[in-house]
Amino acid sequence: MNTDKLSAPPSIGDNARYALFILQGEQTGRTYVLPDRGSLTVGRMMHGLNFETDAAVSDPHAIFSVRGGRLFVKALPTPGGVYLCIRGERAIEPGALFSIAGHHLRYLGEIPTRSENKLYGAAPRKGLIGVEELYADGFRGCRVVRPAPKIIIGRSNCDMTFPDDRQVSERHAELTFESGSAFLRDLGSRSGTYLRMSDGEEAMLAEGDRLRIGAQFLEIRVEEQ
Repeated sequence: MNTDKLSAPPSIGDNARYALFILQGEQTGRTYVLPDRGSLTVGRMMHGLNFETDAAVSDPHAIFSVRGGRLFVKALPTPGGVYLCIRGERAIEPGALFSIAGHHLRYLGEIPTRSENKLYGAAPRKGLIGVEELYADGFRGCRVVRPAPKIIIGRSNCDMTFPDDRQVSERHAELTFESGSAFLRDLGSRSGTYLRMSDGEEAMLAEGDRLRIGAQFLEIRVEEQ
């Protein structure tokens, strides 16, 4: 299985600076150039980058820092979390949260099957895996349980579908389960598939990486000085 972020991205030169471009959200189209060293905190108010009208952004929410010419983001413990757009495949654990367009989803892992339903002498049934949607108020939405090894998510003709959301691609992402391990893979979608970072986790970023903080979608760019 292939996973992204296997090697460190190259550091940028002395004449370049990292920048955050607002792809979608409160200040769509704005660019914030990061300091060439030190850190920038993202939150709702009184920080280096504020999203005052986004109720899903905590105060503070995340910290961007530049060290040795490389950019890092740290996800602070918040209800909303920080989501990174995946490239290739990412291994995930039961309970992992991920985002597709405006939908927050949770991988449920293997679903226990009732042993009394097994027929004596019959071929063993494939294990079941599941995924469910979570709403902002904490309530659970639709839940899909399918035989392993795969659940496909998209806008039509998939195991889990969002037919009215044009930000969701026809076949957007898939969950695969193999030998006790699960992987999340984007299927070349337009808007990307985002996996939530653990609270306190720090990730190294490179030009072109995308993040989701609350309802804000950000892209890392390099600005020449």
